[in-house]
Amino acid sequence: MRFFRFCLVGGSGFVVDAISFWLFLQLNLPVVFARVCAFWLAAITTYFGNRLYTFGEQNFNHDYKQFGSYMALVHVSGLLNISTFWLCSTLLPLHVAFIIGILLGLSVNYLVSALWVFKSQT
Repeated sequence: MRFFRFCLVGGSGFVVDAISFWLFLQLNLPVVFARVCAFWLAAITTYFGNRLYTFGEQNFNHDYKQFGSYMALVHVSGLLNISTFWLCSTLLPLHVAFIIGILLGLSVNYLVSALWVFKSQT
């Protein structure tokens, strides 16, 4: 059930990412700057969603440390996602490479979140 909640939170992060990216582009922000800002908004959204909903039954300390750990994790899993996509896209159709990248990034993000970032402090 926790993995399902993690996926729901990730889906909400995707929506925040897509909508905020579009809005930033409508404001004529530079594309890369808009993309980075949208990514960070989505990461912040998923941090709070996972902290409160996915792993909400656990006791936590060190909010800033946990937030920093989570932001490091989403950047690493994002790089893993994009790198996997890029490598797979040389051999497979783009939609298949896209899905493989997302699944690998999601899996690593969930495992590290559950075992390290949102590990209960009790």
